[in-house]
Amino acid sequence: MVKTVSVYTKITEQELKQFLTQYQLGSLTSFEGISAGIENTNYFVNTTKGGFVLTIFEHHTINELDYFLQIMAFMAEHSVPTAHPEYTKDGKYLTILKNKPAALIERLEGGG
Repeated sequence: MVKTVSVYTKITEQELKQFLTQYQLGSLTSFEGISAGIENTNYFVNTTKGGFVLTIFEHHTINELDYFLQIMAFMAEHSVPTAHPEYTKDGKYLTILKNKPAALIERLEGGG
């Protein structure tokens, strides 16, 4: 079986390292594109402080996404089992990567 990676926006290690300077998540240790994506580009990102999912939103604006990420954070902070988006040093859930909205979200254990 051939593993398909749905990465619409490709990033380099240097671009990701620069992106991560906006967060307090340690240094990049590895990253890889996630297979089976439908609409967005997703990467597994590992740093010295943990594992995360980087989502680059291909078809949405920051205004559309901010509310969604606020809801995710609220649920995670109120014991609803969901991943929590990571804040930037500026206290934002969303930033820009390759001219597209992007967010880092904690990577939860488990499989599907």
